[in-house]
Amino acid sequence: MIGSRKESAPQVLLPEEEKIIVEETKSNGQTVIEEKSLVDTVYALKDEVQELRQDNKKMKKSLEEEQRARKDLEKLVRKVLKNMNDPSWDETNL
Repeated sequence: MIGSRKESAPQVLLPEEEKIIVEETKSNGQTVIEEKSLVDTVYALKDEVQELRQDNKKMKKSLEEEQRARKDLEKLVRKVLKNMNDPSWDETNL
C-alpha cells in the first residue's frame, strides 16, 4: 500500500499573477481600493520604504539643527541675563 498514495506536486505561485486587494490613500485624501499583483505591491512598498527613509533622514537633520539653535539661544539668553545683573552694563553693550 505504500505506492498507492497519490503524490501531489506543491502548488506553484506566480507572483505576477497572484493578486491582493490594496487600500491606498491618494494625495488628495481619497481612499482607493484596488487589486494589485504581488510584484507591483512589493515594488510599491519598496519605494514607500525608501521615501520614508529619506524623510526620516531629513527630519533627523532638522532636529539636530533645531537642537543646536536652541542651545545657541540658551547661551545668548544666559549672557544677556548675566549682563543685565551686572551694574556696569548699559544698553551700549548690545
